[in-house]
Amino acid sequence: MSKKHSVKKAIKRVLGYGGAFMDVVYRVPEEFVASLRGAKGGAYNCAWEEQEAIIASIPADCVKSRKVRAGGGIGNALSHIGAFAGILKTMMCAVVGDDKEGCQYIASLVDRDVDVSRVKKVPGAHTGRCLSLVTPDGERTMYTYQGINAELGRHWPLKKSDFNGITSFYTEGYMLIDEPMMRRTLDIARSCEDMEIHFDVGSVGVIMEHQNFIKVFLPSRVDYLYANYDEACALTGASIPEAIVDIMAVSYFCPLVKLGKDGAICVDDVKNEVVRVPLYDEPLEDDVDTTGAGDVWAGSFIMAHLTFGKNVTECVRWANDGAYDFLDERSRLQNFTDDDYAEILKRLEASGKDSDEFDVYALRNIEDAILAEKKAKASEK
Repeated sequence: MSKKHSVKKAIKRVLGYGGAFMDVVYRVPEEFVASLRGAKGGAYNCAWEEQEAIIASIPADCVKSRKVRAGGGIGNALSHIGAFAGILKTMMCAVVGDDKEGCQYIASLVDRDVDVSRVKKVPGAHTGRCLSLVTPDGERTMYTYQGINAELGRHWPLKKSDFNGITSFYTEGYMLIDEPMMRRTLDIARSCEDMEIHFDVGSVGVIMEHQNFIKVFLPSRVDYLYANYDEACALTGASIPEAIVDIMAVSYFCPLVKLGKDGAICVDDVKNEVVRVPLYDEPLEDDVDTTGAGDVWAGSFIMAHLTFGKNVTECVRWANDGAYDFLDERSRLQNFTDDDYAEILKRLEASGKDSDEFDVYALRNIEDAILAEKKAKASEK
């Protein structure tokens, strides 16, 4: 595998360019998803009114499962990197509305030490919102209202000067809602000397709607291409993971294919061969909500590559571990209620420590104690 672009190893700043969303997540039964348009497991754009109608029709016994958190693939990845403040500097370029959701989104990034100086508030606009419906098998079906994200290119048309001091650029296929803008942006980014470009294809739908862009325009503009198994199948027409990556490697410098519980597959840049990198931990529960896991995977890969200079296979192993740890923690806490979180704070206060003083092990011990109590109560019924 030959390198197409000369890239310095000492990369310190990552610029993300993508959609800013608040994720609204519900756990729902199979039959509810079956009653909606589109196939289960898909990702669909929708109008605000359709999204509101879906939320209004969610079964009453599922309403309490509602979770709201900052989302969007690029922001999620940068937030994961930003949690390790001081190792890498991250910056998000996005647009939000001047609404409550926009303020929540910005606050979430700031809390993870992501530079939000290029997140623009647009007066009177709606912040993007992604409705994620999780069925008992853990699969997600998403209905996304783009909001002001559809006008990112108009409000933030990146110029070459915007890349000053930036040595790694990360963007996504969802921004192809404005394909001419993305073509200009990637051409400018590619013209910047010694800068790596990371690109997540986003979804099968993006590939099917923008085949010329993905298959013809993109290969000479990106260094690292991220896709899950279904997306990679759509891109290549193959179904065997090793064959998929072999085909992708003909056009793309470094294709990275995520296989979920089976790990990931890539081209080892030392051995110059396709390798599968399995998970080494025990499988997670089947019903765990996987929203955001792929974004944490990408953030972990970028961090391992840019900070520690690991080879591709080692970076993939690091990414597998990062995504697993993220889901393991969510699996532990996914049934926590607002009352449970209030009890956590109460016990922390009783420990005599301020919230800024306790360590992660003390918090974990309290969480484990509450989980054990919940399990004991459930067994008594």
